[in-house]
Amino acid sequence: MILLGVVRVGCLSRGAARSSKASRLLSSASFSSATAAYTASTPKTLVAYFTDVEGDRDYLERYISLSKVLHRNGKELVLKDGAHLVFGGDVVDRGGYDLDVLRTINGLKEKFPDNVHLILGNRDANKMRIRSEIGEPKSSHTNLNHHGGVYWFRGTGRVGDPECDNVPANSAERLKWMLKSTMGCPDSFEFRKAELEEERKPNRVTDEDVVESYREACSPSGLMGQYINRAVVALRMGNVLFTHGGVGKPPEVVDDKLWGWRALPPLFNGEGGGGAGFQYWYEAVNNFAKAQRKDWTEQEGEGGVWATRGGYSKNSNRGGGLMMYGMGWLMDEAGKRSKNPSIIYSSWLNDGMPNDSAKSAEIEEIFEESDGLQLIVNGHQPHGDSPLPIRIGGGDSDSDRMVVTGDTSYSGDVVWQGGERQNKGRQGSKSGRGKVCVSEILIVLDSESGNVDGVTCHGVLSDGSKYAEFSVAGDKLIGREATEEDFGSDAWVEGGTEDEARKRWWIKAYLGDGKYVGCHARGWNVINKILQRLN
Repeated sequence: MILLGVVRVGCLSRGAARSSKASRLLSSASFSSATAAYTASTPKTLVAYFTDVEGDRDYLERYISLSKVLHRNGKELVLKDGAHLVFGGDVVDRGGYDLDVLRTINGLKEKFPDNVHLILGNRDANKMRIRSEIGEPKSSHTNLNHHGGVYWFRGTGRVGDPECDNVPANSAERLKWMLKSTMGCPDSFEFRKAELEEERKPNRVTDEDVVESYREACSPSGLMGQYINRAVVALRMGNVLFTHGGVGKPPEVVDDKLWGWRALPPLFNGEGGGGAGFQYWYEAVNNFAKAQRKDWTEQEGEGGVWATRGGYSKNSNRGGGLMMYGMGWLMDEAGKRSKNPSIIYSSWLNDGMPNDSAKSAEIEEIFEESDGLQLIVNGHQPHGDSPLPIRIGGGDSDSDRMVVTGDTSYSGDVVWQGGERQNKGRQGSKSGRGKVCVSEILIVLDSESGNVDGVTCHGVLSDGSKYAEFSVAGDKLIGREATEEDFGSDAWVEGGTEDEARKRWWIKAYLGDGKYVGCHARGWNVINKILQRLN
């Protein structure tokens, strides 16, 4: 049963979830194979997770070929009986086949409505802007609503600075500017044109055709609109929480009162405040998104341009609160920027590595006060070529509470250190993934209690090598920094800046025969190295 974005697994209730301390910890069994756990005698629920496809049809097909819950029977997609599939958001933008990917993802949700679950990403939420800024389907291409610019460009002098009144009035030029300068997808206009040309051969596709395609897809009944209306901001399945972005407080934020899982978007508009507990927050944040989507769907006419003013307060463009919740930054009237407390946009990373909120014991509060939560899974910020496990407490922590992030959309740029392996690169792919990397996160839940009985990953790394399913939760070396006790001097990252000289590798994956993947990052630049365990 689905209620307010909650998925009940078997007989699970909130009371059952918090009935014992054991329910707050990942199962000590921690099966190395999710399928082995799934076929165990106690009733189990198998959940598969992937995220941030971003219009990359080739990646989606690689995932389907890899998946242990999804497969093709001819042209038909089939989901394993009783299994659940969670897509973590950011369905479009950078892969060249937005329409095709949307048809596939929406089709899965239509075919398996109770077992396929969609999360709203920032690249999804910002498409709500298209309707008011580019116009309704079949409206004028030259007589558009006045566009006053976007609030985050104020004072910059750039195209879109509200003080300059210089946003293009032509629909195609305005859409090109929006995609390139305000949505982080500079190639999407030409990608859409190429996709339409492929679908409409031999007919010629014009810039106006591309505009109409975006207008139709991003209307409430269009392909993108359908995804937006089907997706949730937060999804709880048993003792697992799925969001697109991080939940913890970023290092830039000083004021704790407006951060963490207590933060509620309806209260941000200068008022502060938060919820009384995890369940209150969880229901409120999903109800907020639901109400915003309803307002956006029922909006008549083009309305005003939300992006000029921004903020959570109501204005002439309905649905603006959810658009704001998908943004990374707030800005006051004086032009001062501050981080937006959003679980759609926030990250567990700082300069490419797990930040203090992820490593600090303070984050234990989320797990302690959340009716037995054991695991948080999300995407949003790319990290290398395999999922990033973070054992809460970081460093040398043996904590059984974990975060796992799954966005690998820059896998084509990973650099391998040590000479053993070499990235195959982007290989001409339209996205940054290249043509080999793919991964799947598998979670096994006890169908009666909702406890997490296993968390595993499997896939293909950027050098093209496959790695078999390994236990993320059960291997205490994974999701923390390497130690000299386990890896000797190889625990330390070689070279780099003086600040990096004493950094340790972060252990991401197990490859078998005592070999692990260690990673280190600065920003988007990720380095991998094979580490051999000493004993």
